[in-house]
Amino acid sequence: MFSRTLLTIDITFKVCFKRGFCIINFLLLLAFSGVSQPKQVSPLLDSAIKYRSSRPDKAMSCARNSFLQANDKATRSRSLLFLGVLNCDISRYDSSLYYLDQSLILFKSTNDSSGVAEVYHNMGVAKEHLGLYQESLDYYQQGYEIRKKIGLKSEVAFSLNSIGNIYVFLNNYSRALELYLESLKISEELKNQNAIANTYNNIGMVYDYTSDLDKAFEYYDRARKAYEVLNDKRGLAGVLNNIGLIYKNKRQPEKSVPYYQQSLKLFEELKSAYGVAVLQNNIGVAYGLMNNQERALQFHRQSLATNTKIGNSDGIANSNNSIGESYLELKQFEKADEYFKKGLVVAKQISSQDRMAESYEGLAKSREGMKDYKNALTYSRQARNLRDSLFSVEKSQKLYEMEQKYESALKAKQIALLNSETERQKLEIVQKTELIDQRNIQLILVVASLVFLGLAVYLFYSRLRLQQAARLELARREKDQAIIKSIYEQRMSISKDMHDEIGSGLTHVSLLSEMITTQNRSDVEMRIEVQTISTISRKLVQGMSEIIWAINPQNETLENLTSYLREQTNRYFDPFNLQYNIYMPDQLPDIKLTNQQRRNLFLVTKETLNNTLKYAEASVVSLTMEIKDDNMFCFLISDNGKGFEKDKIRRSANGLKNMESRMNEIGGSFEISSTPQGTHVSYSVLISPE
Repeated sequence: MFSRTLLTIDITFKVCFKRGFCIINFLLLLAFSGVSQPKQVSPLLDSAIKYRSSRPDKAMSCARNSFLQANDKATRSRSLLFLGVLNCDISRYDSSLYYLDQSLILFKSTNDSSGVAEVYHNMGVAKEHLGLYQESLDYYQQGYEIRKKIGLKSEVAFSLNSIGNIYVFLNNYSRALELYLESLKISEELKNQNAIANTYNNIGMVYDYTSDLDKAFEYYDRARKAYEVLNDKRGLAGVLNNIGLIYKNKRQPEKSVPYYQQSLKLFEELKSAYGVAVLQNNIGVAYGLMNNQERALQFHRQSLATNTKIGNSDGIANSNNSIGESYLELKQFEKADEYFKKGLVVAKQISSQDRMAESYEGLAKSREGMKDYKNALTYSRQARNLRDSLFSVEKSQKLYEMEQKYESALKAKQIALLNSETERQKLEIVQKTELIDQRNIQLILVVASLVFLGLAVYLFYSRLRLQQAARLELARREKDQAIIKSIYEQRMSISKDMHDEIGSGLTHVSLLSEMITTQNRSDVEMRIEVQTISTISRKLVQGMSEIIWAINPQNETLENLTSYLREQTNRYFDPFNLQYNIYMPDQLPDIKLTNQQRRNLFLVTKETLNNTLKYAEASVVSLTMEIKDDNMFCFLISDNGKGFEKDKIRRSANGLKNMESRMNEIGGSFEISSTPQGTHVSYSVLISPE
């Protein structure tokens, strides 16, 4: 989102950010507005013209005093005109248009066609600065027609340059080049070096846009040399910016920065807020191309602040898009999305298709980075549609030119009919009425804009609320899905346990029963097998009881788990002649456990106690449960048995791995240590309270 500098002879300069490049349209001045010196001006107005570039505040003071002390309409009208010029120089466009309106009334009252043409031209400049290109073209065209009619060749060249600039903004480069070459021909005939230098710059800009960089550099260099000879700081600042852009387009951004910095310094000396905003933006883009995004953001934010201060909507849109591009490079997609949206809002307000396309393209990239592919595709299509629509602009401009020619001819005929004093008075009344109507229309537009802005803000926040509700709904659904998945996994685990333990046990009972009924067995063998069936049945009943306990939601508290463990430990050890101890806190926090947590903790405890009874040959066994740091629950089962040797631990490692795996499933830990003096099994889990 760089900026080029258009130069024509007129009152000041204009910034227009086009297809990512800032354009400065410099409108320089011989006397004011590029018009030859008036025949009668006051010494104060001469001083104002003299101080315009070096001391704009002094120039403003001289112009005011010239108006206040003037005794004739000619001096008063010229003073008002130059006050409009000076206010446009410092970006006070409302004030500029006010003074120009007042001067227009005086020029018409004295039948000063040259002055009327000057005012129309400068109104075009102010509208151009505000990004109102169609209105600007209308005013430039009116000034051009009057200058051409009364034979002011030098001023005609100025008008051609300004009209060419508007066609550049409207993407009609071929028409712009025709106008610049026509202007250059007139300026060369008149040997007007300042106008020639400005036109060289503008021709270079057209070749720059059409990617003929060598030709563009040739014309920029001609303009630079001419401005240095003329000691024209304003023109030199503009062309230095454009030379910097040539190096940028040649992919040498490091060479472009020195030219931008020289240009920025000149703009600051001239107190040209628009020029400062342009160069801040261009320097930011150059640093971005050099992958120094933090430095780039610094300059883009400065450009945004400057554009906001002077009310340059097109510049505000471009600066927001530039900031968005830097955040894209930094992979900060949410921030990029935020600034592209801001740029889009402003671009829509001024109906800038180029700027809207840039914003949509940036939003497509930021949404892609945020993995919001649906909206990314939507924004991409909107950008492509806007880009495609720009191809029809040139045809529309040709139709507009035809309309302008017809309207100009019609107005010329109407003016020719107003020969009498009575008709002239009627014309003045009509013009004043039109002026009042224009101001009423402006008021209506301001009110409509405020209503539109309020509606846009309401829609924006409504959309934010809908998006937030959608995010909450999505989070709720994801949570529900996670719960459903957890329940499904628990059911599958319980189903597997029932199949493995109860299924295999029932199969065993069935086989033993069949053997008793079908084979001849002694009473002793039958008693043994019946005893085995009884033992297996008790185990099956116990296993089913444990599964039912694990899935019963009434047993979800930590207190239920400890009570059940205490009960089962007593049942395991009571039949045996050994000492066992159970240590558990008297007071337990009211914390709920999941089915999987209860089941896995119980199974690990059960497996450890079974192993102790089967293999430890211990006389003392202890089960200890304690709470650490409020929600870390630790279990320790220790005995004074014979312990395990390492090779035996490996042979039985499958059972130990199962216990470790169960603790890992619930986010816990499992450790075992064994010596000839006994075995210690510890396991713990972090349980977060609801």
